[in-house]
Amino acid sequence: MADVFISYKREDRRWAERLADALAKQGLEVWWDHELAAGEAFRRVIHTQMEQARAVLVLWSKASVESDFVLDEAGRGLARGILIPATIEPISPPLGFGQVHAIDLSEWNGDANASNIRAIVAAVQRVGEGSEANVRHLAARFGHLGWKTTALWALALGICGGIAIGLEDLHRGDPIGAPGAFWLVHALAGATMMGVPVFLARLFVAWAQRLLGGRARVFFDPAFLILIAPAVCVGLFGYVTEKSEPVAIFWLMSAWTGFVFSALAALVIAGWRAAIRRRAPAG
Repeated sequence: MADVFISYKREDRRWAERLADALAKQGLEVWWDHELAAGEAFRRVIHTQMEQARAVLVLWSKASVESDFVLDEAGRGLARGILIPATIEPISPPLGFGQVHAIDLSEWNGDANASNIRAIVAAVQRVGEGSEANVRHLAARFGHLGWKTTALWALALGICGGIAIGLEDLHRGDPIGAPGAFWLVHALAGATMMGVPVFLARLFVAWAQRLLGGRARVFFDPAFLILIAPAVCVGLFGYVTEKSEPVAIFWLMSAWTGFVFSALAALVIAGWRAAIRRRAPAG
């Protein structure tokens, strides 16, 4: 895992190389894409290196503030709280990044012991001791979210909902057919009508986390629970107000409200990210 991921525009390659050498002399492990070729593997490796790095060092220049790729990398670093901006030309950072103090390297002479290089080293140490350490701890404890895990959890919740509705039907004296068929129908209905929206809701939240530069670690992670909690409250309201089928209303309203909330949150975040890119100055 690298200490520093350098984000830069191709025109500033020489700056990235000099900085990588200087930071390496300060004892930091630096990653930049000087040995990669373009293509899908190129993007995949960059994404992996960004997620594992302790800090993202973005080099702002007249060329980089116009680069969608650099803006995207900087946005992910900013969202994770590990962005370290540096200006290599006398310009202002793009809109949306001015709240983070940028280290001025425009007059740096290449000295690895210069004060601005030491400032970068101190910033890397500072962000490395913050929230990213907690993220790595959670990853080590719970592992990574996968499609199969997501589908299994959603399926289990949907089946539980179907069984709960079946128990409600039995309590009302409304069994349908043979016992085996009765429970099979309810399990399949729960998996379809409740498991599917829960599955999609989790994927929407995972997408939103990726847009913000984070990563979905577990099915019931804090971001997902924050959106599901109000959905469950809506379901409880339906349970209290419904007289004939309160259990069915609770499960259905909770599942579909969670889906709607998650989809809206992801779309709002996607729109916000797109707006930041459109409003980036021309340099």
